[in-house]
Amino acid sequence: VNSVAFAQAVGSVTYIVTGTDVNTCIDTASVTVRVNSTYSATTNVAICEDALPYTFPDGTIYNVSANTTQTSTLNTVNNCDSVIITNLTVNQIGTPGTIPDTIAVCESFNVQITMTALNMQAYQWQLNDGSGFVNIVDGGVYSGTNTNELTISPLTTALTGNIYRVVMTDECGNGGYQDETYLRVSEPH
Repeated sequence: VNSVAFAQAVGSVTYIVTGTDVNTCIDTASVTVRVNSTYSATTNVAICEDALPYTFPDGTIYNVSANTTQTSTLNTVNNCDSVIITNLTVNQIGTPGTIPDTIAVCESFNVQITMTALNMQAYQWQLNDGSGFVNIVDGGVYSGTNTNELTISPLTTALTGNIYRVVMTDECGNGGYQDETYLRVSEPH
C-alpha cells in the first residue's frame, strides 16, 4: 500500500482504497486479498544404488551413485508454491575382498585377519572348531569380532585347525558375503 510492502497472513483481508482524481472527485474501491498457505517439507530418502534412477517430486530424474539434496518447487491446488527438499542417500552395493585361505603363525604371538571389503556396514566373525560355525564375541583371545579386522591374541597351539569366517552385510542390507581362513599355530623353534 502506497509503495510499502506488507506481509499478509494466511487468509482473506478486504482493503478499502480511497482515491482523489485531478478534478478532486473522491471515490473508493475495495479489494479482497486472499493469501493461501504454502507447503514446505523436508524428506530423507535412502535407496540402494541398484534402485536408480530415482525420480524427485518435481519429476527430475537422478541417476548418480552419490548422495544429493534436491529442492522441488511445485504448485499446490491453490496455485501457491510448495517446496519439497529431498535429502537422498544412495547406499552402495558391497564388494567383498578376500582373506588368506590359510594363516600360519607362531604360538604366543597375535594375528590380525583383515577383510578389505568395500561398502559394508556390518561384520560378524565366526569360528568353526570342528562343530560348525558359531558367532564369536569380543573377550578372551578375541577382539574386533564386529569389525573388518579380527585380532586373536595370544595364540596357542590349541587354536590350530580352527576355521574363521567373516560374514558381511553391505550398505543396502544385502547379506551373504563371506570368506574364511584356516588357522595353523606352531610352536616356536
